[in-house]
Amino acid sequence: MLIRLLNKEKVLVLDSSAFIMGLEPLQLDLKLFTTPEVVEELSSYWVQLKYSTAIYLKKLNVVSPTKDFLDEAKKVSEKTGDKLKLSRADLSILALALELKSKGFKPIIISDDFSVQNVAEHLKIDYTYLSGKGIKNQIEWIWYCPGCGRKFLSINFGENCPVCGLKLKRKASKKISLRKNFG
Repeated sequence: MLIRLLNKEKVLVLDSSAFIMGLEPLQLDLKLFTTPEVVEELSSYWVQLKYSTAIYLKKLNVVSPTKDFLDEAKKVSEKTGDKLKLSRADLSILALALELKSKGFKPIIISDDFSVQNVAEHLKIDYTYLSGKGIKNQIEWIWYCPGCGRKFLSINFGENCPVCGLKLKRKASKKISLRKNFG
């Protein structure tokens, strides 16, 4: 069950990249959330020590999103064409941010993953990143087969063309330039 916070309070939802890039949870004044799937991705001793300390001090909340919000995140990632680019951990933070938003909070996802940022943009969830640059365009991808030329809006059947068996590729079918930049 989610911890009750004051409505409209900003909260951070952390991807593994936030920990890997050196985010210091103990130095932030906001409530921090992540998911068990993200915790599973953290392998460095120092990163594990950092997040374990934050959990112990009740600075970091590890929460599993409910199935309804996971289903919504999957549905939108399929619509955008990002589904195959997202890990279980990626989908879990998107779902958790959606769930927090539905409770009246203002989640901000911290992730350097362009696919996470793209789906967050489609979900109207704020995001930021710690290294490099964030996305410049909101994109809807279309999957296509480089062999037979068929195009697919969704890829529920896997990474290979159901007709000729070649690995599918993707290209942008729609781009919307973003004016905002949270980073």
